[in-house]
Amino acid sequence: MRETSYRASRVCRILGNPVVFAIVVELLERDGMTPSELSKKLRRSVQTVSTHLARLRTADLVRYEAGGRRTHYHLKHPKEIRQLLTTLQGVVAASLYVSD
Repeated sequence: MRETSYRASRVCRILGNPVVFAIVVELLERDGMTPSELSKKLRRSVQTVSTHLARLRTADLVRYEAGGRRTHYHLKHPKEIRQLLTTLQGVVAASLYVSD
């Protein structure tokens, strides 16, 4: 498997988790959120959010800025991720109308 195909499959696998997907959507809507802010917004524990943010960092999808006692997370490629999510919504919409 080529490196680009492997990386694409990793991104799909990571975004397949509903909590991770929600984190990415929140970061698209409001750039620069802390794990605590994401935790409150998504009604998940800070530990759960932090674990998923670590996975997003490993996949090279988010970056962070540490400032004092707070760490703000940002999407690395917001334009491309927005395009990906728009495409996924199109696939989901199209699949609703597919007949056997």
